Amino acid sequence: MGVASHLLGLELIGLRRKATWTVLEKLELSEDVTPGQFSVGYKVRSDQGQEAFLKASDCDLLTDNDADLTGRMMAGLMRFDAEKKILDHCNGNNMDRIVTAIDYGNSLLVHDGIKEPLFFIVFELAHGDIRERVVGNSHPDLPWALSAMHHLATAISQLHSGKVCHNDVKPANFLYYNFDIQKLADLGCATWEASTAMNDERHDIGDPAHAPPEILYANTDAAKKLLCTVDARKAADLYQLASLCLYLLTGRALTPAISERLAHEHRPHSEGGGWTGTFEGVLPYWREAFGLALDDIIAPRIASELNPKKVRTLQELTEIIKQLGEPDPALRGHPANRMGQQDRRSVARYITKFDNLRPLVVSVH
Repeated sequence: MGVASHLLGLELIGLRRKATWTVLEKLELSEDVTPGQFSVGYKVRSDQGQEAFLKASDCDLLTDNDADLTGRMMAGLMRFDAEKKILDHCNGNNMDRIVTAIDYGNSLLVHDGIKEPLFFIVFELAHGDIRERVVGNSHPDLPWALSAMHHLATAISQLHSGKVCHNDVKPANFLYYNFDIQKLADLGCATWEASTAMNDERHDIGDPAHAPPEILYANTDAAKKLLCTVDARKAADLYQLASLCLYLLTGRALTPAISERLAHEHRPHSEGGGWTGTFEGVLPYWREAFGLALDDIIAPRIASELNPKKVRTLQELTEIIKQLGEPDPALRGHPANRMGQQDRRSVARYITKFDNLRPLVVSVH
């Protein structure tokens, strides 16, 4: 483990605000709740008394350990710099549903007798991620879920309007704050058309458990390269929006729910076997499992509702999840977007729909 895992009690100097950040507490979270595979999370306090979240990375976390030290340092700095630029871009364009970076910096720190580079970004401190409101609850509060969907779709719309793709939308990266405000976080896997990043040459999906099928079944270099276009990345963000909408309704993410309903030979290829054919060949099996998953997971909740307004709302949300989670990325998104002049990956219609549905259920008990 590198220097990023050993920061307790240290003081770090930010480059943007020139603030001194004292590292108070390491966030000892379970494996699926960690800030990300490339970082370690801490609670910090500035010399002005502001508490915040610090995302720390080092060469061990950011790069291939087999590379030489100079190459690893340059690669780590490149990944850190790319995320910092995207965060500055988001903040400068008033993307209020994207978590704000307060400060950032890098240092050379001694660890195990060797000076190692540390890269860190300081963020506004959230109360937690939305799993804390969903885990163990198969029927999350519907008005809250609709509000969260609205905030999430708005965050994705803001990113796409700013020519940024998130590439890793999942429950752990959707944070909540006071007054029922949710924001999308962790742009470590993001790409921006105006900036070069390590992720540009591959579609870095972050967490495979939340990846869309076209990525899971990209078994050749040629297939993987096709997924690096802006449109393909936007389509993947839409799928992950569908997955998170399902999660907000039922506590279940889309990809695991579908995968467990596939025959072993139709699951994504791994050392244990699975599909080795084309993506087009596996689409019918994935589509069938997709339908089964929605029937098994959402239908019982619809059947348990007595209020007609809630029933109608859940039915409309199911249709939204079907459109956003469409297995074929060429057909993914709102059908009307494929017929008009609007960006076919636009989520504007869904933002409006979430906004219109919430008043129907907010006063229903």
